[in-house]
Parts: sequence; C-alpha cells; structure tokens
Amino acid sequence: MTLVSPLRLAAFRTQLFKPSEPFIAEQLAALPNSEVLLLGRQSFGTADARFPSWTVSSRGAWQARLAGAFGWPDYYREPIQNHGARLVHAHFAVDAFQVL
Repeated sequence: MTLVSPLRLAAFRTQLFKPSEPFIAEQLAALPNSEVLLLGRQSFGTADARFPSWTVSSRGAWQARLAGAFGWPDYYREPIQNHGARLVHAHFAVDAFQVL
C-alpha cells in the first residue's frame, strides 16, 4: 500500500464563518486526504473547529481595512507558507481578486 501525503490547501473567503455559508466548511471537510487552512480578511462568526484559521483582522482593524481596500496579498503569504499549502482556493471570484 502506498501512502499519499495529504493535499495541503488554503481556502480563502473574504468574510470567514458567515452563519449563512456553512456549505463552504462542509465542502472542504468532504475533501479526501486534505489538510485545510481557512483564511480571510475578517471573521463574521464562530470559527469552525475542524480547521485552523487565520484572518488579517487578527493583526489589527486598520490592516484589515487596507487589505480590503487594496487587496494586499502579502498579508496571506506567511500563513499560506507556514501551512505548506500547495493550492489556494478562493470560494468566490470576488475573493480571488482579494487574495491574488
């Protein structure tokens, strides 16, 4: 039997943990053999305990505003690298513009 390393991915959503969007975490939880890091600009709800998460707003409100205004992808580089993510998934197109 060959063991396959898990796919390490970072899933980006501008507004993490919105109560109206539980389907995002459910879809990510259904990915076989994966380790997911959730990241976003700010948190709008309770973190999902199944995944580690990181938000720009954890660094300060003004940094979250800058990231929102200018897209500032450098904020996300360190947590993505620390997680060892090989893939970055933006759940919605508008989110992709924020993280690029």
